[in-house]
Amino acid sequence: MLALISVHDKAGVREFARSLAELGFEIYSTGGTQKHLSDGGLAVQSVSTLTGFPEILDGRVKTLHPMVHGGILARRDRPEQMEELARSEIPPIDIVCVNLYPFVETVARPDVRLDDALENIDIGGPTMLRAAAKNYPFVLVLVDPSDYAQALDHLRADAVPLEFRRRLAEKAFQHVASYDTAIAQYLRSDEQGEESFPERMTVALDKALDLRYGENPHQRAALYREERVGQDGGGIWRLWPLVALTLAGFLVSACGSGGDVTAPRSFPVEAAEGPSSASLPPVTSTAARIAFVSLRNNRAEINVVYADGSGFLNLSDRFAPNNSYPAWSPDGSQIAFVSASDGNAEIYVMSADGSGRTRLTDSPASDGFPAWSPDGNWIAFGSLRDGNPNFDIYIMRADGSDVRRLTTDPAKDSYPGWTR
Repeated sequence: MLALISVHDKAGVREFARSLAELGFEIYSTGGTQKHLSDGGLAVQSVSTLTGFPEILDGRVKTLHPMVHGGILARRDRPEQMEELARSEIPPIDIVCVNLYPFVETVARPDVRLDDALENIDIGGPTMLRAAAKNYPFVLVLVDPSDYAQALDHLRADAVPLEFRRRLAEKAFQHVASYDTAIAQYLRSDEQGEESFPERMTVALDKALDLRYGENPHQRAALYREERVGQDGGGIWRLWPLVALTLAGFLVSACGSGGDVTAPRSFPVEAAEGPSSASLPPVTSTAARIAFVSLRNNRAEINVVYADGSGFLNLSDRFAPNNSYPAWSPDGSQIAFVSASDGNAEIYVMSADGSGRTRLTDSPASDGFPAWSPDGNWIAFGSLRDGNPNFDIYIMRADGSDVRRLTTDPAKDSYPGWTR
């Protein structure tokens, strides 16, 4: 049995290789990984010993050889392919353990030049990973040190489940895809770091955290941050409450004490008696109130809670489902919201205690996204009324009268916001 190991992330690799050797595997490696394993007292051979050909072109060509890729790609269930390996004296490779140097880190250095970046693009590593992942029913491919222990457990039991092999293959392809995404992003940028807008583009995302549930309580959800060349992914990470809001299905509006309206904010907030609990957002005044939408019993309901988590009040349990987009009036006495209780999405207002519900719009099309003017006299909103197939921006008086259409674009206009 033969294992090929060449890793940037060397966490746990000595212990992994030692365990493989105890199971009877011959270990082959390259460059820094070979030295790391040898320094740890392991018997490890160079890939050049396997290929019978030295590294060339300053190390650009090490593993691109039939002795490597034939041993990885041969299907063990095809006798003719195994016979072909035997005729060429190519040993089957059973394990490929490879992970790649993060290209994002390479080009993040302020002094990096294009030549340096190009020299740091790995060719052999991704090629071996793709080959092993393609042949995952017969070749175990590992890119993540956290998988070493489970892989060893299966190998010791002499039974590696196909589903486990498949999961590792998916991780390998994703590892290569993220690597290639970073390279393409780097090459897409000009000397000033400005990116072009290509016809096709991929985005690499890293999981930041798991959310308690998705748009509905029975659904799963997670938050991801973007991995970007020359950046820390902060474009998404710094806005994680908004992204979490989108994934988790909450819509939140905050109102300060004394009726002072804070800037609109979105947070994954729920009261303690909801289906889950989360940290309340930092609000200066303990008297501040937060209106938010929560999904309970397959109903989108509007709730209000004080910023310290007290005073939870469900405002829409008496209404039909699908209430959303709460917006506080400037004095904090009313909440405008959208409801589909009468068929179409229409705009309503109610008192902050949930009483006095009044319907403001009555069009055959959908109205939504209400936003109060600073003086509380007008509400801006998006609507599909007037026969327009796309949303346009309208305003109306706070009592629902004097509706005025402001935009007539063929594009979709929505989510209005007033200056203050």
